[in-house]
Parts: sequence; structure tokens; C-alpha cells
Amino acid sequence: MQVLRSVITALSMFSRIPMPQIAWREDNMRYVLASLPLVGAVIGLASMLWVWACSRFSLSGMVWSAGLMLIPLLISGGIHLDGLADTADALASHAEPERKRAILKDPHTGAFAVIAVCAYLITYFALGTQLVPTRRLALALLLAHTLSRAAGAMCSLMFPGSGSTGILASFRDSSITRNSIIALVLWQALSIAGFWMLFSWRGLFVVLVVAAAGFWLRRVSQRQFGGMSGDLTGAFIQIAEILMLVVLTILQGGGAL
Repeated sequence: MQVLRSVITALSMFSRIPMPQIAWREDNMRYVLASLPLVGAVIGLASMLWVWACSRFSLSGMVWSAGLMLIPLLISGGIHLDGLADTADALASHAEPERKRAILKDPHTGAFAVIAVCAYLITYFALGTQLVPTRRLALALLLAHTLSRAAGAMCSLMFPGSGSTGILASFRDSSITRNSIIALVLWQALSIAGFWMLFSWRGLFVVLVVAAAGFWLRRVSQRQFGGMSGDLTGAFIQIAEILMLVVLTILQGGGAL
């Protein structure tokens, strides 16, 4: 039951999927980060359905790309994109780490946040127009959304925190357990195996860009913010996903997808 309550908490926290109300207690949050990839799996399944619909009804490339971009936002509620926006604002301030952390918590939206979100969505849409909805792409999207969240949750647990209070701090205090780490390793291993099955050795390029995003996160979190935060995890998830989309575009253009 503890695992089920953690899954419900994760889905209610990181998605707009209707869930029963669960008390905000430590035992209910123990496996929240380990359950985060489930949100990616739901987004991936919805994307697979969108691929089928576009192929079945011969929808235009513009409509296909718009759906590809909006489905993750509609299901997640944009929580990770908000992290990207806050991170962009904080980095643009060129302030001390303490001030950057304060900007992350600031509910106001700055100019650099707007610029970052607009640039991200335009890039995402443009990449989508270059992709042709196929069954293999549908499976790749499922794996990509799952892998980005599994890797993001792992970084949240393994990278040093800033010592400040917040939602991520609560999850870290409750989630740093052997079982959570094992679960996240399994999520990532299954996703990587899936990419290998789809693309053979070419699938490793997808994994490499996620690893590159992880190295960026480790460097930025320590040097610019003094440790991890929930917003930085959200920024990582968004960056990892668009990098994977770039690789998928290249693979499809090269006839591998």
C-alpha cells in the first residue's frame, strides 16, 4: 500500500491525471521520485495514440507537430517547463548562488523565462514537423518520456542538494532508499534496452545526449546554485527530451526510424 500511495502522490504532483486525495506524509512520499517515470509512460502512451490518430486520419504535419508538443504539457501541467523557465531567469541574473536559489522560488516570471519557454516550444514544434509519425517513432517517444524522468529523478537523489527547504528536499528526505534507487536504475535500463532494440547501436546516441544533459545538470547545480532543486530537475527533463527529439529527427532522416 505504501508503494501505491507513493504512485498516487507522484501522479497527482507531476501530472494533471485525476487522483484520489492522499495525505502529505513521509511514508506516502517514500517512493514518489521512483514513481516519476510512470508520468512519462502515460505521456508516452498518449503520444503513441496521437501517432496512430495522425496516421489513421492523415492529419497534416503542422497538426501532428502541435499535438506532439502539447500532449506532454497537457498531461504534466507544464510543471517541468516551469522549472526550465525559473532556471533560465536565475541563470540570466548572474548573481550569487543564494540569490539564484531565491529567484527559483520567486513566483514572478521574468523576461528571460518567457524567452526560454518561447524558444523551447518553437524548437520543439520545428523538430516535430521534421518527424513522420510511425510505429517505431511512437515506441521511441514512450521510451524518451520515461527515460527523461527516470534520469531526472536519479539526478535528484544522487546529486548533492542545496540544503534549502522545498518540495524536492521533502522527497529526498523520504526517497533516498535502496529500493528507490534500484527502481530508477531499472527504469533507465529498460528504456536503454528499448532504444537498443529499436535502433541497435544508434540508440546509444539517445542515451549519450541524456548523459550529457546530466553532466550539465551536475555542473550547473553545484557551481551556479550550490545544489539540486526541483526546478533544476524540471529543466533537466525538458532539456533531455528536446535533445532526444533532435537525435530522433536525425535517426529518422537517416532512415533508421
